[in-house]
Amino acid sequence: MFEDPMLMFFWLLCTWLAYNWYSNRRQELSQFQDELHARVNALVHRVKSEKHNNMVYWFDEDDDSFLAQGRNLVEIVKTLQTRFPDHLFFLHYNNKDHLLAGLTDWKIIQVRPEDLT
Repeated sequence: MFEDPMLMFFWLLCTWLAYNWYSNRRQELSQFQDELHARVNALVHRVKSEKHNNMVYWFDEDDDSFLAQGRNLVEIVKTLQTRFPDHLFFLHYNNKDHLLAGLTDWKIIQVRPEDLT
């Protein structure tokens, strides 16, 4: 008779410990994913371009922060190389998506939709 309640208590304790371990790991994973998402968002910029007179201005589409300005793409790239050496820039012009980054030797390359999946 004493054996059954002790066995039940043992399994309840084991279940509680396993659940707590799982919950803690899940919370740690969630925090890691949030931190990783924040880091990626800080390095990847979707570009919104505006042109006023002879000057072109680039802004981050997500938070409207200023990225660079210049009279042409060469001037803008020079600014981006010094301010954001390890960042990625996605821009949309001529109805196509393009990528600009140090990984591409700061040349604009066209991104096909199948490349993003």
